[in-house]
Amino acid sequence: MRKKPSTTDSVNESQELINLKNDLNSTREFLELVRFLDKVPQMEKTSYDATRSLYQAVSKGRNIRSLEKKLETFFGPPQKASGKSLPISLRFNPSTKYLRGIRKEQSLFLKKTRNGFFYGALWPWSKNLENITVHLGYISNKMSKNDYNDLEKLVKIKVLNEKVFKEFDADKESRIHGISLASFLQMAMFENISCTLEIKTTGKTGRLFLLQGELIAAETGRLKNKAAAYEILNWDNTSVELREQSTKKTNEINQGILEILSEALKIKSEDSEDRRAIGKAGRVDIKEKPTDERYKGLLGSTQKPGKKRFLLVSVMVFAVLLFITIGAVFSIRVIKQGQVKSEYENLLVQIKELGTLEEKEMLLKEYVNSHSPDTYTEEAEEKIREIYNLIEKQDFQATIKNVEKLSVDSNYEKEATDIYTSYLTKYPDGVQPLYSTIDAQQALTFFDGYPYNHPISIGKGVTCTLYDAGHILGSAISIIKVKENGHTYTICYTGDIGRFEKPILNDPTLDFAQEDREVDLLIMESTYGNRTHEPVIDLKPHLKKVIIETYNRGGSIIIPSFAFGRTQELLYFLHELYNENEVPRLPVYVDSPLATKITRVFGEHPEVYDQETHETFLEHGQNPFSFNQVHFVKSVEESMALNREEKPHIVISASGMCEAGRILHHLRFKIHNSKNTILIVGYMAMHTLGRRILEQGSEYEKSGRNGSPPVLKFFNKEYPLKAHVVKIGGFSAHGDKNEMLRFLKKSNLQIKRIAVVHGEEDQSISFAGHLNKEGFAAFVPQKGETIQVRSKKDR
Repeated sequence: MRKKPSTTDSVNESQELINLKNDLNSTREFLELVRFLDKVPQMEKTSYDATRSLYQAVSKGRNIRSLEKKLETFFGPPQKASGKSLPISLRFNPSTKYLRGIRKEQSLFLKKTRNGFFYGALWPWSKNLENITVHLGYISNKMSKNDYNDLEKLVKIKVLNEKVFKEFDADKESRIHGISLASFLQMAMFENISCTLEIKTTGKTGRLFLLQGELIAAETGRLKNKAAAYEILNWDNTSVELREQSTKKTNEINQGILEILSEALKIKSEDSEDRRAIGKAGRVDIKEKPTDERYKGLLGSTQKPGKKRFLLVSVMVFAVLLFITIGAVFSIRVIKQGQVKSEYENLLVQIKELGTLEEKEMLLKEYVNSHSPDTYTEEAEEKIREIYNLIEKQDFQATIKNVEKLSVDSNYEKEATDIYTSYLTKYPDGVQPLYSTIDAQQALTFFDGYPYNHPISIGKGVTCTLYDAGHILGSAISIIKVKENGHTYTICYTGDIGRFEKPILNDPTLDFAQEDREVDLLIMESTYGNRTHEPVIDLKPHLKKVIIETYNRGGSIIIPSFAFGRTQELLYFLHELYNENEVPRLPVYVDSPLATKITRVFGEHPEVYDQETHETFLEHGQNPFSFNQVHFVKSVEESMALNREEKPHIVISASGMCEAGRILHHLRFKIHNSKNTILIVGYMAMHTLGRRILEQGSEYEKSGRNGSPPVLKFFNKEYPLKAHVVKIGGFSAHGDKNEMLRFLKKSNLQIKRIAVVHGEEDQSISFAGHLNKEGFAAFVPQKGETIQVRSKKDR
């Protein structure tokens, strides 16, 4: 219900002025609530640069209901109480958007004003329910992006000019409905308020005229505009009344409210110095400066001259105006540009003196928002972008450091996710994943599984037949047949071609069905188009050698491994070596939740195993990936205990390039011990920790391990690489140059042309050249190129 005007209000007041007074009462009550909360014991206020709302604090040792009662004194009952679901009507409320959602255990309060509403929110901590974050703030009705920016700018201005406002707020009498005059002017700037302030002190009356949030004019006695504003703002023991907006006033001040307050504060400080001097010297000889003297520089245009002086000045002005006008037409633009240039140069000087990037960004934004577009605002905007990128980079680095500081316990994943989510919330256009887990799960609903060697209709006149590629579990070569205008076109896409004679999976298919053998176009990979791998037959002997040498030193083996494919191959070879009693039966720990799950999937699909795997394990009732010595680590606690295991053992852990995951913690505890071995069994990309271990460790081994060991930095600490580093390079699941050529020569496909793709440019070009020498028609298509496919019947 709208409040009625008090008896002291004019009966002729407009509805707009009545609404403004009512809103001021609400603001005063809101500030009183903030003051009350600040005085409550065990209430820790959050600094502005870390807050989301105008006021944010953490209450400790109270339940949420006691805090709800305190907020009800201002807001009334909550729109969403703790433990209740968020009503549908509030799901699109701007406060919900600004606070980025309200969970069931949180509560939300709202109180409407003329131009928006105040909000309050209570957020219990998930780990400690007696710690409750209190949010209090204000949001405009539109809640556009500009509203957010204005709100943030308003609060930042208040913080960065705290001294100015504290000085003026110290005068308890200069208040409008309980709000200090300085704070009211600040609100007026944000709310675009239009009104007249009538201010009275002993023997003096003054008026401040506001239009759309700007102070456009002021008057008191003979003083007008800036001089009058400075004088009025320095008065003590004043009373202030709100009056209707004056329609006769135009903007005679042309100065921002903050600048006016700052200038008035300087004059106030000078007066204080004079009063202190008077106190020391005595009042007999020193007199206070007259008002006119204090504002002498501003009075020239505001005093009313006498009639004779007016006529004389008029004649003189008229005489020179003709000459001045002609010159002004040509010079005004140059003068204005000079003024703008000077102002911008002064801005750059101020920016250099500021301590933080946030302050520099805010000052530049203020300049851009208060000036018409020109080369200087463009340069300022470019500087804003540069500063924003620096701030984002700093925050991202801080995010990574905060994650690295976390203890590896049962809460590690959640705490790390919360830290990273906080970064993404602040920088939604920054380093952000292209998709989430939910997106991936939804995408899986569009996948269908099909067996090998069975044609699948994928469209009118189009079929696809899948053949085993021997690369990884479920990998396939695709034969696509298109029937069109009585003709049949056949396209074969190899995907990744696997290796021959490798355990577990079948070799790549060489025998294709009769109807699929004539291929118009073969699209073939070239990942290793100019490279060869270590022979598969050498993998087991090399692994055996590493195990025996490490065991004889009394050490353990740490193997960074990809969860899919590589881990299962390692388990296969270890199982074989243990069955053959070729090596000591060390405990083997698979410390990767993903690898554990994938290994279970491998065990569920014996139909894709090769003959060797059947003969070696399945026919003897054994699981290739499970034996007495292997342990799949389930919990974080078990993984942490394993870090301190001193008896010789083998750890297989992800990630394969040592950039994340549990492998980092195993390295931290094992890398400094020369008894241990770090076994590299996969590709290590440039700039990864795995690549640094491989390169620096290999150099140290080549030097005969002489001198100081290399030092590697991770987890924000430096670790000496004393452990032995060994690489076995034959575990790759990709066929090399010779194996891909073997597929082409040994298969019964009759291929007309080969498009070489899926490889680095040098690998693709080299492989295509090699194929042409072998008698194939091969080429490397260019990006955007269209390839025409024709069958025999078309020629």
